[in-house]
Formats: sequence, C-alpha cells, structure tokens
Amino acid sequence: MNKTVLIAGFIRNLKIVNTKSGNRLAIITLEDMTASIDVTMYAENFAAARNCLVEGQLVIVEGEVGVDTFSDGYRIRATKAMNLEQARLFMPVV
Repeated sequence: MNKTVLIAGFIRNLKIVNTKSGNRLAIITLEDMTASIDVTMYAENFAAARNCLVEGQLVIVEGEVGVDTFSDGYRIRATKAMNLEQARLFMPVV
C-alpha cells in the first residue's frame, strides 16, 4: 500500500541511528492532537533535513506510507521534511 503522503505534526521523539555502513538515519515519532505515527528518514534525505528535525518542532513530512507489521499500524518512509518557514517558501499556495 505504498502511497505518497504529505503530513504535518510535532516531533515527539527523535532518535538518530548509525547504520552498519556508517550512514545515519532518523526515526521520528510525529503527533498531532489525534494520533501519532513513526517516520523513518534514511541517510540521503536525513542530511538535507537535519536542521529542521528538533523535538517539539512542527514539521511537514513527505513520504510513502506503508503498513508496519510490527505494530499493526502504519509507518512513513520520508523523502522530505521541512519546518513551517521552509514550507511557506517552497510549497505552492492553492
């Protein structure tokens, strides 16, 4: 069920992991007033988004949503993350 989504939420938890190959990835828990979801951002995308990934900060994330078989819920594999200021600059107004 890989579908591209754009979501916004506050970073409740941020964990940075070093992989066996020496790359870094981020495991982020995003939440809003109704739910939370785990987001994984791999090395190539993490490096570009690192400055906006701060616990408690509102972020907008784009990525593919899929089923998380471990938790029986959903998980997002992020391709982009931006703070509100960046989103206002780069996203078209509709």
